[in-house]
Amino acid sequence: MRRPVLRGLRAFGRRSRADGNHDPRPEPSTLGGPPAPDPWEGLDQGRPPTPPAFGRGPVPDPLAGEEPGPAFPRPAPVGVAPAPAAGPWPGRDAARPASAPVFAAATASAPAPTPVPVPGRGPWAGRGSADPPTDPIPVVSPASGPLVGVAGAVGAGTDQPPAPASPPSGEAAPFGMDPLVAEEPESTPPRSVFGEAPVPLPAPDQESWRGNGQDDGSSPPSGVSTLDGKGRRRLRLGLPRLLNRSSSVEPRAGEEGEPPRPRVLTAHRRSDRDRFLMLVAVGVTIASFAATGTVLARSTWSMLTITGLGDAAVVGRDTLAANTVTIGVARPSELDRVQVRLNNQPVETERRGDVLVVKLAGLPEGSYELTARTPGGFVISGEERRRRFVVDTTPPELTLPDRLEVPSPRQAPTVSGQTRGATAVTVQGQQVPLDGDGRFTARLSGPTAAAEVVATDAAGNTSRHEVPVRVVHPGMRGVHVSSGAWASADLRDPVLQMAREKRIDTVELDIKDEAGDVGYLSEVPLAREIGATRDHYDPRKVVEELHGMGLRVVGRIVAFRDPTLGSWAWKNGRSDWLVQNTSGSPWSAHYGEASFTNYANREVRQYNIDLAVEAAKFGFDDILYDYVRRPDGPLEEMSVPGLNGTPEESIASFLAETQRELRPHGAILGASVFGVAATRPKEIAQDIPAMARHADYIAPMTYPSHWGPGEYGVDNPNAQPYEITQRSLADFNKQVENTGVRIIPWLQDFSLGHTYGPEEVSAQIRAAKDNNIDSFLLWNAGCQYHADALSPR
Repeated sequence: MRRPVLRGLRAFGRRSRADGNHDPRPEPSTLGGPPAPDPWEGLDQGRPPTPPAFGRGPVPDPLAGEEPGPAFPRPAPVGVAPAPAAGPWPGRDAARPASAPVFAAATASAPAPTPVPVPGRGPWAGRGSADPPTDPIPVVSPASGPLVGVAGAVGAGTDQPPAPASPPSGEAAPFGMDPLVAEEPESTPPRSVFGEAPVPLPAPDQESWRGNGQDDGSSPPSGVSTLDGKGRRRLRLGLPRLLNRSSSVEPRAGEEGEPPRPRVLTAHRRSDRDRFLMLVAVGVTIASFAATGTVLARSTWSMLTITGLGDAAVVGRDTLAANTVTIGVARPSELDRVQVRLNNQPVETERRGDVLVVKLAGLPEGSYELTARTPGGFVISGEERRRRFVVDTTPPELTLPDRLEVPSPRQAPTVSGQTRGATAVTVQGQQVPLDGDGRFTARLSGPTAAAEVVATDAAGNTSRHEVPVRVVHPGMRGVHVSSGAWASADLRDPVLQMAREKRIDTVELDIKDEAGDVGYLSEVPLAREIGATRDHYDPRKVVEELHGMGLRVVGRIVAFRDPTLGSWAWKNGRSDWLVQNTSGSPWSAHYGEASFTNYANREVRQYNIDLAVEAAKFGFDDILYDYVRRPDGPLEEMSVPGLNGTPEESIASFLAETQRELRPHGAILGASVFGVAATRPKEIAQDIPAMARHADYIAPMTYPSHWGPGEYGVDNPNAQPYEITQRSLADFNKQVENTGVRIIPWLQDFSLGHTYGPEEVSAQIRAAKDNNIDSFLLWNAGCQYHADALSPR
């Protein structure tokens, strides 16, 4: 690197002497290779002006009288005296010429260097002229740009290197220069490249640069001229680091007999290690900013989440159908960019607000992987979330008894069963413990009409069963008493006498009769509103009296035949409370105008249930519905507003609703049905097996007078009460087989087309007994019974 720089300086000096150009910058082509040829060599005309150095503007020409810019200021080291301006050159025969400051710490007002002639030199070599003045070494200031070039003198007519230049004693090398070395023979006195007087340099010795903290002692300090092994003078120019450092000068003793000379310390030189560390620091900083930006961008850009589905989850049919698996991002505006795939195939999604709902309903059993990802950008990579899951749609097995039986409606039942594949079992909403084989037993907290048992597996599949709770009816032998008959001592007293004689153990008392009248002053709001209440008896006192005699009290409610409610509803614009014909008028037939209310209407149903619950609170043991059916007649000629499903289903569901509300109050529920219902359920919408699931007993009205000739192979049923009763009750027993429901028939104790007395009544009782039925209720609309037909118990 030193030799090409030296050659460039020589060429630069020759051009300067020829045309008077004072540009100290070397040719750019000479800084990194062989010297470029000088086209102006040997020409007398002036050289064209040189472009400004490194963008700093032109270098002022001191010979033209222009003031140079101020030199870069450098404070002198504290406590160090400046070197003398002149003195003998160490190691040279000639006296040292007066030196001019070369690297002076100039100010903005400092004058340009004055050329000093060199005595004893002859004419220019090859020019035929006297000694020209030598050019001074330019002084560079921050205002005039960096120093490009070196100081020295070129021998006349020779290709000798310039003399080395050194800053005056106590000053540092110019800012921004790297160390350069120039060479010249020992015999050539130093000259300025611009033809001015030679620049005096400090005389170094071999010890002056040793141990200065910058070099290893093998090289001279910056700005010191020395001789190499070939007799050539080498000039070392030092520059401080770009950091805020400067050279310093400290005094050092000279050779014997010489005064102490200043010690020149070179500027710190930037090493490859420093550059490497700087590059590492810059790289680490950039990486830190990039990582921080990525983290911040990720925290605000995506934050992809999958909810409603855990990894390695087992998912069931109910979970899939619920559409609870959703995908969200931190910024909802990015939601449309989310890509969702199931087993690497597109899957249907639906946007709901700020989330995507994944449609997984209907997936067959198997293993799946759900993937949600957002595409990446210039800086941020894409984000991805995965969920692996298994679809299991097989519900667990659940083994339970067909029914639960309790001796009293006020007793809480106990449920026992077994499950396979379930992780949890609940009974009436309360979780119960399972043993190792999946068996469980739970006692309910109170009376209920049915116990709901639910088994759930790990996938969320459920097996749900409702076990009916049957009350084992104690049996009864009773008679019907209307509310009006109870109010009459002539009709009430004979009944009470039969009870005292142990011929009967039950009294059936009307709560609401066929006219829609409620026999007492009910507190049910609708009964009071429509004017249905009557003051025939006080229910609390009646129940208390009969219970005191050891009798059961059955409250009869005529459900859907209710002219009182029907007439009020029609007059008050509640036509949907009535069964209608196809023209929209109330169904009447032989029942009377607006007599049959709508069994599918919510308000009508609840009115009857409210009366039943009220009676149970009064202490009635049983609630026995009558006319719990649709009106007889062609169904296609009827209109039933609000009917969903079949009339048979509607009637059965009404019994279920009543039983749920009635059971907690300790009452048993029964349903009176037509005798033909055992074989013709659709004729009046009385499906016996369906009704038996929600009633404790069925009370068929097998009156012999209500059968036509030939029914069950009986020629004259009304005259053959045993045969028709025995055969029809046998059918009813079959309908309720294995249900736990008892059959308690209504028996005829009235005359209709045939005279009935104790013998006909007794014949029916025997027919029931032959079907293993010990219980019965006698019907007589006038409440007058043949006590002789009943034997005391």
